[in-house]
Amino acid sequence: MRGTLGDNIHDYYYNPIELGWGHSIDWEHEFVGKEALKKIAAGNPRKPVTLNWNAEDVLDVYASYLRDEGEPYMFMAFPRGDEEHGNFQLKVVDKQGKAVGASMGRTYTLYQRKTISFGVLNADAAALGNEVVVLWGDRDKHPVKHIRAQVAKFPSLDMVRNEDYDLESIPHFKK
Repeated sequence: MRGTLGDNIHDYYYNPIELGWGHSIDWEHEFVGKEALKKIAAGNPRKPVTLNWNAEDVLDVYASYLRDEGEPYMFMAFPRGDEEHGNFQLKVVDKQGKAVGASMGRTYTLYQRKTISFGVLNADAAALGNEVVVLWGDRDKHPVKHIRAQVAKFPSLDMVRNEDYDLESIPHFKK
């Protein structure tokens, strides 16, 4: 396992409720784990969020590659990189350093002009606007960079969804 999340294998697994797929569960259908998922749905300890990474902290990662002194942080490819392949997850902590969740799927979005990632956070840390810290790096291979991030809605895209788009508003030409 790569990243900063840790060695506990259970931290790497998520259920459909935590991933925001609860609306797709057919509760009338019998399946393994149904009762456990019902309990999770009633309390939902973790929530899916978007994490907006602090631009200055991200720039400091890139600046570390150009400094004469100190070891650079783990390479951050642009707009997204090889760390996305395989089981690469990053630990997310609160301002006091307490683990509150995980971050994965980092990318840069030109539309929003931000580095963002998908996060699954404990409910008490998932409030919109809350500031958390993403621990950027690969354990024991590089210094770990603390990147501040702001909790935002998931999904983050604010455009009209395809199924809601008014097709009549698209210009068309008559022959």
